Amino acid sequence: MAPLRKSEARRFSSEAASFEVVECADGGALVYQQIGDPGLLNGCRFGPADCRMMAFPPSTVGFGLGAFGDNFEDSQARFGEFLAVGGSAAYLPTDGTNVPDFMVPTGDLVPEVNILYGLRFEGAFSRVLQFEVTSVADPISLTELVRTALEISGAPGIGMVVVAESAGLVGASLRRSPAAAAGLTGAPFKYPEVRSWLSFSTERLYSRSLALVAGVATACECPPLATLLRPVGAKQWPQGHFHAAAFSYRPLTKGTIDLHAAVTTLFETETLQGVLHLLSDVRDAAGPQQSEFVRGACWIGELSEFK
Repeated sequence: MAPLRKSEARRFSSEAASFEVVECADGGALVYQQIGDPGLLNGCRFGPADCRMMAFPPSTVGFGLGAFGDNFEDSQARFGEFLAVGGSAAYLPTDGTNVPDFMVPTGDLVPEVNILYGLRFEGAFSRVLQFEVTSVADPISLTELVRTALEISGAPGIGMVVVAESAGLVGASLRRSPAAAAGLTGAPFKYPEVRSWLSFSTERLYSRSLALVAGVATACECPPLATLLRPVGAKQWPQGHFHAAAFSYRPLTKGTIDLHAAVTTLFETETLQGVLHLLSDVRDAAGPQQSEFVRGACWIGELSEFK
């Protein structure tokens, strides 16, 4: 069911794209919760006590490092990037197959994920931002999309979900499970071993795909989320943390997009191609590289209560 409109759509444009904003009558603040300690990734110090299984019904959004399985021991060799939106969840196992896996709700059963660390938020989004670039040759960057969403919300911190036609995604994913090699000093970031731990491409991936993106962004300091946040672009602000799932391409339908229906359609009819943590490569030698989009919708909610 599409969100009820609280007001008529507001339209505006930038050099990059045209936008339409609709306020949702059932929208409210998002309650968010940090799970686990991301600092344990340095040195691969995760153990059974650091794993938490959480369910993700349709009203929740989540992302981080996790795996499907019965418990920590069952998932120990497979922990990787995950995201959960609209009652469905996807992750990239680190068991060497490099084949993403997903779960969709069945009857009263909803996906459950064993999580080493991550973020979960729940509630109704307050606004939907639809966008389309002026020229396919000049897609909109993740940074500009995040800045626009923050300006529209007027809030210092927001939760976001994006369903969009991708012009390419830039990010990283783990090659090995950080729970299967406990206590390795410097892993997984020490050079040159980092190359065996992380898959990172300075080239955009999945340039012709549909992207499902989930994350949070802030325009200023947010102490509860400080350990999870990094600059989205070349400047200090905004900061955020975003994961994306890439699916086989099909054009998005024109008009209002319903989040739950869009996510369900992606998982049921399209091929899941990959899951990654979105990052920006701001090195001068490589030239700035970040995820870009052509057309889609962004659901926005204010982060107002830390659980």
